[in-house]
Amino acid sequence: MADIRANLPELSQEYGAWIFGEIILAAALMWFRDLGARTIVLEAGLGGRLDAGNLFRRPLATCITNVSLEHQGILGNTVEQIAR
Repeated sequence: MADIRANLPELSQEYGAWIFGEIILAAALMWFRDLGARTIVLEAGLGGRLDAGNLFRRPLATCITNVSLEHQGILGNTVEQIAR
């Protein structure tokens, strides 16, 4: 986290304010790098086109387990709206 804190002001100037999920993803990726991980499994945040996990342009595999009525205030009120 110290690496992220040290670089966050510069990164925020260039890319805008970071949200919690982006900071946690950055911390996880740095930890995986430090461990020498060759493969990782990540869960999407809220999903969709703005999810920080979209930085992985060519993942080896993806999986959708279910779509349910969560985060309705952000994603929509029906399963169909949330699945978009």
